[in-house]
Amino acid sequence: METRLLHTDTPESPSLSVAIDEAILDEVTRGFSPQTLRFFRCERAVFIGKSNTIEESIDMDVARKNNVSVARRFFESEASYHDIGVLNFSFIANTSALGNDLSSAFSTMVQCTANALKEPGVELDVASSLILLDGNKVFDSRITAIRGAMLFAGFVFIDSDTDLHQSVLRKRGLDSAMSAPANIGSVSKRTAEDIRRAISDSFAKDLGTEYVMAGLTEDELAITDRIQWKRHEKLL
Repeated sequence: METRLLHTDTPESPSLSVAIDEAILDEVTRGFSPQTLRFFRCERAVFIGKSNTIEESIDMDVARKNNVSVARRFFESEASYHDIGVLNFSFIANTSALGNDLSSAFSTMVQCTANALKEPGVELDVASSLILLDGNKVFDSRITAIRGAMLFAGFVFIDSDTDLHQSVLRKRGLDSAMSAPANIGSVSKRTAEDIRRAISDSFAKDLGTEYVMAGLTEDELAITDRIQWKRHEKLL
């Protein structure tokens, strides 16, 4: 099995980052794009779910003061904070490639990431969608599926502004210990590139895939452009 490996950092445009995922998934569902593992980083932004309102997800005073933008995902999801210190990745594939069991696929993706983040002297725990360091998350994830294809979205906190993360998001009753972020960079000397490579290698080993380096197709770029402006929301 082959997997396209993509690096599409879009630091100036978080909404573009979200739109690319949707465009790839759309093309995978139609059989026009291959299974894809994509890495990216972006400037300060909160990604909100399809039905979330900005007001219920974000402290707007904090967002405006700190130039935090907003990008809307195309699926239901808890809000999440991202900045250049967060390594994001998306794995997009036909669900049949992972046994047509979304729950099992989700667990496999999280465990692949945990295997990549492990190193001597660093104890990590897997808790559903999270990977924890001393009870705080160094990794969070989401998964969705449409028309026979799935998107797994993961993000590793390496050198993120965890104070801003805590202040800009409205908690909405989430357990404070479980939802508090921590940087893996506080206990590891690995760079974002080191971690990206480790995750790529872990996915290749555990999923039995080989990588092909390729960019976005012309159709994916066109779909991305349409989606970006449809979903983008500017802070007033």
